[in-house]
Amino acid sequence: MRFCARTARGALVLALVLAGLAAGQGSAPEPSEHAFVSVIAPRDQFFEHETIRLRLRVGFEKQFQKENLLPLFQQALDVPAKVEWSSAVDGAKAIDVAVESESGTQTFVLNERVERGASIDVLTSSGRCLSFVELERALVDPRAGEIAIPAPRMHFAFATSFEEDLVRGRVPLDRREASVEGQALTLRVEPLPSAGRPVEFSNAIGRFAVSAEAEPRQLDIDTSLRVTMRIEGEGNFETLDAPRLDRLEGFRLRGTTAERTNGRCTFVYDLAPTSTRVREVPALSLSFFDPTPPAGYSTIWTKPISIFVRNPPTRLDAPALPGAGIKAAGSVMVVAFVIALASVATLVFVGVVIYRRVLSRRRTG
Repeated sequence: MRFCARTARGALVLALVLAGLAAGQGSAPEPSEHAFVSVIAPRDQFFEHETIRLRLRVGFEKQFQKENLLPLFQQALDVPAKVEWSSAVDGAKAIDVAVESESGTQTFVLNERVERGASIDVLTSSGRCLSFVELERALVDPRAGEIAIPAPRMHFAFATSFEEDLVRGRVPLDRREASVEGQALTLRVEPLPSAGRPVEFSNAIGRFAVSAEAEPRQLDIDTSLRVTMRIEGEGNFETLDAPRLDRLEGFRLRGTTAERTNGRCTFVYDLAPTSTRVREVPALSLSFFDPTPPAGYSTIWTKPISIFVRNPPTRLDAPALPGAGIKAAGSVMVVAFVIALASVATLVFVGVVIYRRVLSRRRTG
């Protein structure tokens, strides 16, 4: 009877322990529910020469990141995770995009390099708070066809049970490593339509605004006039060509420089007016293709800039110094005296020669 009672009591304890373990396992966080990685494109269809901006988004549920996430490397990171993903694809050139964020930046590991991305917090409709770090890559000058964007994979470590240690602090008891994978993308790049394409189209793809300024506003003919044309908006600033001004009536183009930044392109033209009849820098045009529906070509213009072109001032002789006239007159008189003296000497010499010949003939006769 005692043996049966002890056996029954042991079975009850074992059942309670197994039930507790099962309950603990059931409440353990699933990595896929608390960790996220994805590649985001604004749409799945683009046009050739259009810059495709991809966003790599890495994140965790904020409470999970705070309570369960563990360091993956010895180096301290804001987001202790490693992401495997490459933006290098066939059919386009991938370039880094500078991080601009008002909410700050955070570090994580992308492939084998520490990267810094923009920090983003999102509150879902169900009340979950998600913390993301986002990195942007641009695919420039894509060719027509399909572009395959590989799926990203994120690795991290976490624990569900901890104990407090006086020396080491909060120590994980069940450290585990996990990974989650995002989805691959397939993007379609269409050729630019030929119908309606302006003659002055310079491969600008996007939505733009344009302005211009000139200096100096008053200048001599055939001297340098600096004309600055600024293009702003959203588009392929990395590859768009400068609008051509080499055939601008009344001007000669000496050279062009370009400065490209994220969201702006500045072209500086060195022009020289060829006539005083030029009264203004005419309105400058930018023709571009807007890919947003309904996609099509557009042309926008700057405002004309009035200028004044004059002939260069006439170059006058330098004024004579005091006494210069007297010295010049004296020099003339000296020259005249020398010429007269030489003439008299010549006449005397000729006379002497003639006189001697006459005397010689008389003696002979």
